[in-house]
Amino acid sequence: MQPPFETIIIENEILQLNLLKELIEYHEEIFSVPVTSTPHFHEAIDIFNKKKFQISILDIYLDGNDCYELIRIVGRDRFGIIVIATDKDSVSPERAYTVKEPYVFLRKPYNSDRVLKLIKDINEKIDEFALPDHSDLDVNINTTLKNLIEKLNSTRMHFMENLFTITETATTNLVVNQKHIYCVEVDDKVTFFYIYDAHINKYVRKRSIDNLSLVLERLNGDSFIQCHKSYIVNVGHILRTSKPTTDAELAIGKEGIIHLLHDKCPMIPYGGEFKDNLLERINARRL
Repeated sequence: MQPPFETIIIENEILQLNLLKELIEYHEEIFSVPVTSTPHFHEAIDIFNKKKFQISILDIYLDGNDCYELIRIVGRDRFGIIVIATDKDSVSPERAYTVKEPYVFLRKPYNSDRVLKLIKDINEKIDEFALPDHSDLDVNINTTLKNLIEKLNSTRMHFMENLFTITETATTNLVVNQKHIYCVEVDDKVTFFYIYDAHINKYVRKRSIDNLSLVLERLNGDSFIQCHKSYIVNVGHILRTSKPTTDAELAIGKEGIIHLLHDKCPMIPYGGEFKDNLLERINARRL
């Protein structure tokens, strides 16, 4: 068989889906780019009915069903090597036995180290299975894997710097790519992270345990800047700025309004001691 492999990701949580897709596509020596993906059980059935994959990464829970039901409906031969993604230490054995080898497990939440371990696990399974479309080839990917490890070790810090962990509860963390954060609002009790991408338009919040300056320190200084005593903005997501002209806009900010690229994102204020630095950063990006 010959990498890169045709890969699909079926992941129920949108933000985790996008994070895993970025992690997987980063390793284009192993996984064919772009990776096919969907969060929906029935859409996954349609995709598999049209195409076979060499590697299938499946969230164990899917729209009230599970990945085992998806495999039963579609047929084992459409999946290639199956990767079962779960946040549990182990998968229920009475369900796991229904999946024919080879299959491996991927722990959630996703990160670069777990994807690297996944690649090693896949490499061990390759000889057990004739992957579709490349069954006539016998190419070992050990050299590719070695090169990949060297590449990952040299660039891991850069990639990890782009990730941001949001504490949702005492036991739950959400890891997102910083480029999906449009703005952050902090008040005395709650921190709001406005997170958007092609699939989602909602905000995630957590109990505020730090002030805005401490939040800003954890974000990428090349992308984020404080624009108001209560707001941080991702400069790359600014559509335009304007002066308030209506009572509604004056209620948001008396000095100026920031309009963000996503139409579901609220207008946010700028002004005070942060005004000059903000406008300078915006103008610098336009040059």
